[in-house]
Amino acid sequence: MTHARHKDLPPVLRDKISIPIGTGCWIWTAGKTVQGYGRLWVGGTYRPAHRLAFVALRGEIAGGLPLDHLCRCHPCVNPDHLEAVTHRVNILRGIGPTAINAQKTHCPAGHPFSGDNLSKYTGQRVCLACHAVQSKDFRRRHREAAGKAILVGNTDKTHCNRGHELSGENLIRRHDGHRGCRSCARETSRRYEARKRRRRTDA
Repeated sequence: MTHARHKDLPPVLRDKISIPIGTGCWIWTAGKTVQGYGRLWVGGTYRPAHRLAFVALRGEIAGGLPLDHLCRCHPCVNPDHLEAVTHRVNILRGIGPTAINAQKTHCPAGHPFSGDNLSKYTGQRVCLACHAVQSKDFRRRHREAAGKAILVGNTDKTHCNRGHELSGENLIRRHDGHRGCRSCARETSRRYEARKRRRRTDA
C-alpha cells in the first residue's frame, strides 16, 4: 500500500495538522473531543477528523467500521496509522476495563477462565467456582435472616393472634424454632376440609 502524504489532504484538513519528527503521526491541532480525538464541523455537525482524513486519502470505509488507532495516539489522523476493524476488535485492542478484563486468564480468586469453570452471561465471563461459593453463601445468609425474623417476631408472644394461649398442649414447636397455635391449626384444617367437601358436592 502506498504511504499516505499529508500534502494530498484537502486544505481544510491539511492546515490543521502538525507532524512531529520521528513519530509518523499527523497530530490534529484544531478542536478535539474529551477523549482527545480530532473533530471538524462539517455539514452542520461535528465529524471525526481521523475518519475524514482516511476517506480523503483511502476512500470510503467499508461497512462504516470503526477506525482503530494503531499508534495509540488519539489526535493522530494519519491513514497509515488507522485500520478499519469491528467494534469488538476496536474495544479489545484498547486499554479500557473491557480490554483489560478480556486479557485476564484467571479470576481474582485464582480459578482459570477456561474449560468447565467458564460460563458466559450477558457477554461477561463468569467463574463457576466462585459463583458456586457465592450462591451457597447467599442461601446460608437467606436462611439465617429468615430464621431470625421468625424467632424475633414469635418468641416473646404468650398468645396467638386469635387470643389462644401459647403454652401446654396448645403449643406447637416446629423444627425451625417457630411456635404455633394448635387450636388455630385445627380450625384451619377444619375449614380446609369443609371447602373440599363443598367442592365435591358442587361437582
